[in-house]
Amino acid sequence: MCGPMGIGVLWARRELLDAMPPFQAGSNMTHDVEIGMAPHFAEGGLKFEAGTPNVPGAVGLAAAITFLESLDRKALWTGEQGLTRYALSSLQQVKGVRILGPTEPGERISVFSFVVENRQPLEVAKALDALGIALRAGDLASLPLLKRMGLTAAARASCYVYSSTEDIDLLIGGLLGNVV
Repeated sequence: MCGPMGIGVLWARRELLDAMPPFQAGSNMTHDVEIGMAPHFAEGGLKFEAGTPNVPGAVGLAAAITFLESLDRKALWTGEQGLTRYALSSLQQVKGVRILGPTEPGERISVFSFVVENRQPLEVAKALDALGIALRAGDLASLPLLKRMGLTAAARASCYVYSSTEDIDLLIGGLLGNVV
């Protein structure tokens, strides 16, 4: 959401929050603590607020939400779909690149995991990084899925509100000139 790392939101019904035990302990989540006695936790979501809250993260997330709310959602979706079509079409033209997942634009979002024949994903990322092209490589926190596809690692590029077809062209140029 364009916000800082380390911040998130949990939205749950009050009765679910009340039934869930806290996963860590610290100040601000209890009202009364005695040695040898069970603590009395704060109610609702407050019992999950152990320690000092991530104030900069919350401020940054609020700014990101304000920014995203200022955008035309329909135009944003239309633009993302256009980038998805363009990126899929472009990646499919690169010999030796295997796109993971559906190759029909309507069946996916603008995140593209792929492998390059005879190249390790970390090699691909390093070669592209040298050209100023950022992507992620490794097990992508999805090792069981990768193993199901016969892999242990992949590269991943993604588009977002700030991406353009020129960015995709740079990725494709980097793959053609330095990787495949």
